[in-house]
Amino acid sequence: MQPYHILAASPEQTTRDMLDLILGSDGHQVTCFGSGGELLTELRRAVPDGLILDDALDGPSALELCRRIRKVGRLKQVPIILLASPGRDQTLLASARQAQANEVLGRPLIGKNVRARIRRIIEESRVS
Repeated sequence: MQPYHILAASPEQTTRDMLDLILGSDGHQVTCFGSGGELLTELRRAVPDGLILDDALDGPSALELCRRIRKVGRLKQVPIILLASPGRDQTLLASARQAQANEVLGRPLIGKNVRARIRRIIEESRVS
């Protein structure tokens, strides 16, 4: 499996560290940001293999980021996972679909689930 370049945005340092640990241990390059604004700045110059956006982001929110990203031609096909705040994974599903996110992943973060989901959505995006 070829390593992926994954960008992640979460206001929580613990979440950023977990994502870096889980995905980095598989050899993936993970670049984490503390805000959606920082992520958008990076997206002006880079096209990652996948994005992970934390539902806890504000200004812009994960859903708003997703909507904005889907409007940019070169980023339209980049797979996006939304991390749901505890207890919000079911309520976030409908909004995530409208914003064209590929997946909603609930917490707590479990390594094998994160690895499997990111691998699946990136491989699916490469086939289509």
